[in-house]
Amino acid sequence: VAVLFYACEVHKQNKLIAQSVAQEVLSNRPVMYHAGVDWSEKTPDGVPKKVKVNWENFGKSLAITVVTAGHIFVRSPGDTPPVDSDCDKNRIKLPKTGRTDAVALGAMAEPHWLPAEGEDLSDFKSSGKVLYVSGCIYYFGIDGKERYFSDLCVVWAPDAAQDFPTCDDPNRNYVW
Repeated sequence: VAVLFYACEVHKQNKLIAQSVAQEVLSNRPVMYHAGVDWSEKTPDGVPKKVKVNWENFGKSLAITVVTAGHIFVRSPGDTPPVDSDCDKNRIKLPKTGRTDAVALGAMAEPHWLPAEGEDLSDFKSSGKVLYVSGCIYYFGIDGKERYFSDLCVVWAPDAAQDFPTCDDPNRNYVW
């Protein structure tokens, strides 16, 4: 009976230790979030045709196997903001897009994104449409086991301020 009691106590303690370690890893995790989007090339009309996304590690540890995916999209005003086809937090395989081995605390991953296939910027200024930059970043914590995901959706319009404010969609721009 004493051996059975001892085995039960050891099992309880192992579960508590595992829970404590899991909480410590979670509280010390990396958190990649966009710290701004800048145009790096424009069309002759002044429309961004290549953008640089600044993904900063705001967390408390190194982010490893960092994979970014995203594009520029053109939509009519009032349309639902686009979601890049490579961005799904439940995706099993990581997309074969931009990859960085590691991003330290306070450091950045800075991918450059182009228009998605089929997106036409040629008559953008006269069309009254809105330009979106939509994408995501997948990354792992230092343990290499837990995968994290952050979403990005920003907008640009020729008649608004020339920065990239976040999309007006409460289900976007999150960290998971």
